[in-house]
Amino acid sequence: MKETVLRLEENFIGNFVIAAEKIADKIEKVNRNLEKSYLEILEDAKNNSVDKENMTLEEYKNFVTEKILQTSRHFSRFKDDISVVLTDKTFAAMKNNSEYESWVLNRLKDELNFPDYLCFYPGNFGRSETFQFGETQEDYRGYSIGKFSARKNFQSQEKSYWELRLEKLKKRLEAEQEYFLERQQLIKANEQTAERRAIENSAIGLDDETKTQLPITGVPANILLDLLT
Repeated sequence: MKETVLRLEENFIGNFVIAAEKIADKIEKVNRNLEKSYLEILEDAKNNSVDKENMTLEEYKNFVTEKILQTSRHFSRFKDDISVVLTDKTFAAMKNNSEYESWVLNRLKDELNFPDYLCFYPGNFGRSETFQFGETQEDYRGYSIGKFSARKNFQSQEKSYWELRLEKLKKRLEAEQEYFLERQQLIKANEQTAERRAIENSAIGLDDETKTQLPITGVPANILLDLLT
C-alpha cells in the first residue's frame, strides 16, 4: 500500500514545489489552448473554483498536501518533528467523503495546536510525532516520543515525498518544452504560408483580412525548468 509521508519541517520546499506546479499548470494551460480565442482563455482564467469530484487521485493528493502544509501549529511546538502519514486509500476515502476530509484536516489542526507546556523546560528537546490516518476515523493513530530516544515508526523513503514530487514536475516541464518547440515550428510554417498568401493576394489587388491578427505563440517551459535545476 503506497504511503505518503509529509514531514512538516519540509514545509519550505513543499510550498516551493506547490508554487512551481501552479506556474507549470498555467504554462500548460496556455500552450494547450492555443486554438482558443482570447475571450475563451480569459473566461477560463476567471473560473478558479475547485472541482474535487472531477480531480484525479493524484490531483486530489496535491490539493490535500497543500492544505496540510497550511495548517498552523502552536508556537510551543517549534521543537517538534512532525510527520503526517496517509495512504492512497486514505486520500480516496477523503475525496469520496467530504465529512471525512474535514475530520482529517480538523483533527490534524487540533493536534498541532495543542500546546506543549514543558517546551521551555530544561532538557526538553522536543518530540518526534507521527499522525497516521486511514480510511475511517477509527483507523487514526498518533505516536509521540522524545526526539533523542525516538525510533522511526515508519521506514523513510530513499527520497522524500517533496523530492519525488519535484522530480515528477521536472519531467512534466521537459515534456511541455518539447511540445512548445513543436508548436513553434508549426506556427512558423503557418506564418510563412500566410505571408506568401498575403503577397499573392496583394499582387492581384485583394485585401489580407488576417494580417492584423497575431498568433498566440505560447510560453516556453524552460523558463520555469531552469529555476528548478
